Amino acid sequence: MIPNRANWRYTGELLRTRMAELGVTKEELMVGAGFPNRTIVTNLVNGQARLEPKYAAGVARVLQLHEQQLVLLAAEGFMSADDVEFVRPILPTVEEMEFLDEVRKFARTPRRFQKILRKMMELMRLLKL
Repeated sequence: MIPNRANWRYTGELLRTRMAELGVTKEELMVGAGFPNRTIVTNLVNGQARLEPKYAAGVARVLQLHEQQLVLLAAEGFMSADDVEFVRPILPTVEEMEFLDEVRKFARTPRRFQKILRKMMELMRLLKL
């Protein structure tokens, strides 16, 4: 497999930007996200390593990013750049994920959430969206 270095660089830039905005240090990111050592964080924020999905939730929490989008970004880091272009169109956008999160909160229960989603899909079919 060919490393997806473009993803690594994009992820590094995203993390560096959020760290600067929030005033988070590499040490704070390491501890808060559960990384085993600072070298991994340094390589990650410098775009020299891919984000492993198992750390995405911790990074999202510390840097106040959308967890599901960060997991997808991490997954892209394991694919070749050629494969990403085929997978990305079927993945939800940040806006779609945020919308579903709001619906999930509104629904309060998994059963109600599924019912609301079915009704939304029915409406989309009727509107031919």
